[in-house]
Amino acid sequence: MATTLREFVLETLTSPFVNRLNFQFDTMLVYPNGYCNDIAACIRGGSIRLTSDPAAISSHPEQMSADGSFVADTPRGQVHHFFVHSRYTLSRESELFLRDDVAGNELARLRGTIVHEATHALQDYQRRQLDPPTAEGAAYLAGAITMRQWGFRTFGPIVDLYAGIHAYALTVADRFLAEPNAGRRYVIPPDDVGWLKRLAPTGSAHRYVFDGI
Repeated sequence: MATTLREFVLETLTSPFVNRLNFQFDTMLVYPNGYCNDIAACIRGGSIRLTSDPAAISSHPEQMSADGSFVADTPRGQVHHFFVHSRYTLSRESELFLRDDVAGNELARLRGTIVHEATHALQDYQRRQLDPPTAEGAAYLAGAITMRQWGFRTFGPIVDLYAGIHAYALTVADRFLAEPNAGRRYVIPPDDVGWLKRLAPTGSAHRYVFDGI
């Protein structure tokens, strides 16, 4: 039976794996209930709308190449769009479905993208004003932890963890998931926070307006 994008996103955000998303990144708290209760409820209630239409989130849709995006600067009370690229979806009778040919590593990567963007939604839900590097660093790390839990593997070991944000985030995720006390909130070490903030790509500052959903 075909899986709708909505089903897939909600399955990701309410999976038991989300219980490991419990850490402090600089001034931001990442916590399981934020995903499985708060953001999942926003999707179910319609205040966050899933889309694969780049025109819904960008004034230059022809330039949209990202796997995902969450429009945080939407005014509070309006529908906030959560974009998943059409390379992962297809539309049938006005409903978005997950493509049947997305499998293995790509599915794990997509789940990481969903949690990355849901982290931006959580930042918006919290209405905590974060600088762009902090907002992105936390989202990349949450996404990397999710990818690893769903079985994402690189082609060979990560040799240079400073090569880019993905390499560094996956390295920190592996260390995080190896922690023996999984139930406590983990404080991401300052050095890791610094590198993740330094390596994270950021968009225009106006995109990072977290005034609520």
